[in-house]
Amino acid sequence: MRRFETNRWRGVGVATFLAAALGLLTSEPAAFIVGVVGAAYAGYAQFDADPSVSLAIERTLDEEHPQRGDEVEVTLSIHNEGRFAPDLRLVDDVPEGLAVSEGSPRHATSLRSGKTARFSYTVTAERGKHRFGDVTVVARNAPGSVAVEERVEAASTLQDR
Repeated sequence: MRRFETNRWRGVGVATFLAAALGLLTSEPAAFIVGVVGAAYAGYAQFDADPSVSLAIERTLDEEHPQRGDEVEVTLSIHNEGRFAPDLRLVDDVPEGLAVSEGSPRHATSLRSGKTARFSYTVTAERGKHRFGDVTVVARNAPGSVAVEERVEAASTLQDR
């Protein structure tokens, strides 16, 4: 798992400090209030908990042994076994040699604890054995100031007849 700060709120801290300072120097209450409110938001972003990811991901293929050129629908079911995830971004690892013909192997959602989200896309089958890899998941905390990235296992194989 890789944790990183998004720097989404970095400029807000500077702007709010300048607004509050300007409000104090000019005795302008509106500028001071803007600075104080902005500082509260920036503080919230800094002290919110890191996102925790506890997901079970299942990938299903509507046909595991298609013929070359057949369209195969790939469906991912993401079950949140942890706490509320306000911002999840998922990218499925489509094997080299398979082309996505409809939809997208990327999905963004928020997911409450105990709930499941699903998304589908279609690939065109090619000759050979194609192993789908893990799903890359990026989860952000509510203000978007911190993100974690990890790979979640969801192995599947597509093989021609």
